[in-house]
Amino acid sequence: MPKLIIMLLLCGVFALAELPPKLTFAELVDNARQFDGKTVRYCGEVIGDILPRGGKVWLNVHDGENAIGIFADREAAAKIRMLGNYRQRGDSVEILGHFHRACAEHGGDLDIHAVALAIREPGYAVERQPGSIKIVLTIMLVLTATALAFLNLRNGDRN
Repeated sequence: MPKLIIMLLLCGVFALAELPPKLTFAELVDNARQFDGKTVRYCGEVIGDILPRGGKVWLNVHDGENAIGIFADREAAAKIRMLGNYRQRGDSVEILGHFHRACAEHGGDLDIHAVALAIREPGYAVERQPGSIKIVLTIMLVLTATALAFLNLRNGDRN
């Protein structure tokens, strides 16, 4: 029973704790000196591949405009089920972590070392239908190539 009371009290304290404001890539870059070494909150779609590095992983999170490298614990990243690419939308995540404008640990790269990672929305498959312009251009290209091949064969007989 005492453990339950302590856990409920801790949950209440954490619920009242103020989270840092959600920042975009542009805000982080434009104010890199101000946020350097500070805890930041960054949200976006996980894209590309997850790259393991010992007990940690690298992942890219795209905020809709740009992506930033996130260095996270392997266990935290294990929650991620779908990575964004042309055929699918990646999981939408919220990262709480330490921002580095020139990380000494990673060769001077701009990155965020995640303290917490939460899935905001699961990813999903994206169906892409070719646009009508692409279909028309493809037909025109095939007809042009056929006409050129025919002319080449016909002119080849004259030589």
